[in-house]
Amino acid sequence: MAKFSKQFALIHKIKNLVKKTKINVFKRTEEYDITEAAAKKIQKKAYELSHAQPAQGFTPPYLVLADQLQINDDQIYRAVVSTLAKMAVNDEKNAKEIIRLIEASTGFSGKTKEQKDYAGTKIGEIKKVNEA
Repeated sequence: MAKFSKQFALIHKIKNLVKKTKINVFKRTEEYDITEAAAKKIQKKAYELSHAQPAQGFTPPYLVLADQLQINDDQIYRAVVSTLAKMAVNDEKNAKEIIRLIEASTGFSGKTKEQKDYAGTKIGEIKKVNEA
């Protein structure tokens, strides 16, 4: 019996400390309770938000990258075209818009023949995958 009393001595000290402070730690008071109507309202709002469409101000990621198509640096241009092509392959819904952006980028001044050929190759890959 003495063995158990030594093991639980710390627990008894904590219990006594809590009793002396007279703070009701484990019981909830009425000030923390919410009404049934408020709980239903919270649940209803959470359900509506879980089934809501994305915000109307949402900008697709491909439009963020489209600004970089105007850069004449070959490495950046190829990286952006490659990334946009991957997006178009995975997202058929926006593929036509991405193709239009890449085609328009070849008309910018300062684009080399190699960059235009690379863009044409990627456009061909997108069309091949989306038609299949």
